[in-house]
Amino acid sequence: MARGSFEDYVARIRERQPFAFSRWGDGEWSCLLGHPGQNCDGHRYTPTLRRDLAAVLLDRPTYDLGLQGFAQRRFGPAIETWLTQRSLSFAWVDADVFTRPSLTGMLEPLLEALSRRVVILVGPQHLDALTLFPFTAHVIVPDKNCHEACDRVEREILIALAEAGAEPVIAFSAGMSANVLIHRLHTRDHDATAIDFGSLWEPYVGHVTRSYHQRVLDRARCN
Repeated sequence: MARGSFEDYVARIRERQPFAFSRWGDGEWSCLLGHPGQNCDGHRYTPTLRRDLAAVLLDRPTYDLGLQGFAQRRFGPAIETWLTQRSLSFAWVDADVFTRPSLTGMLEPLLEALSRRVVILVGPQHLDALTLFPFTAHVIVPDKNCHEACDRVEREILIALAEAGAEPVIAFSAGMSANVLIHRLHTRDHDATAIDFGSLWEPYVGHVTRSYHQRVLDRARCN
C-alpha cells in the first residue's frame, strides 16, 4: 500500500493512526508566488496569507503535503525556483487523492471509515447539509476571505477538540487557510488527525464550484 494513496489514508483513519495532510494547489501557489487577485472561491491573495503559507513551508513540516497536478502544470518551474531559493525539498504526495475516487463513485471506503470516527467538520455554513458521514461539531468558516477569520477558527477548533474527547478526525474544507490551520494544530498536537479535503464535499450539497463537481453530479444522476 503506497504512502499517500487513497487506500493508505482510509486505513490510517480506520486504524486510528494519527496523521496530517494538507493540499497545495494553484491557489496556494498563486499566493505564494506573489500573484494578485483571488482564487476561484473568492479568497484573496493577501500579504498576510502569503506570509502565513510561506511560514508553514519554511517550518519544514514532516507530515503529508499534497501537490496538485494542475499547480505543477501551471507553475512547475516557478515552484521549483521558490523552493530551491529557500533550500526546501519535500516528498510531495498527490493532492487529488480523494478527488479521483469521488469522480468514479468509489468514496465509500472513506465514508465508512469516517462514519466510525468522531469527526469535527471545518468548513462553510452550507456544509451543514452534508449527510455522507456524521460529524459531532461544525466550525464555520467564511465563504470568502477565510483567512481573515483564521485565528477565530483556530480557537473554535481547539474548543471542539476539547469537547470531542475521543481521537477525533478534523475534516477541513477551509480554503487556503486549511494549510495554516493544519500546521498550527499539528505543531500543537502530533496526535491530531487533520485532513484537508478541499472542495471534495461541495457537489454532495449541491454546490458546483469546480469543473469536476459537475462530473460528480452527472455520475450520481446516472446511478
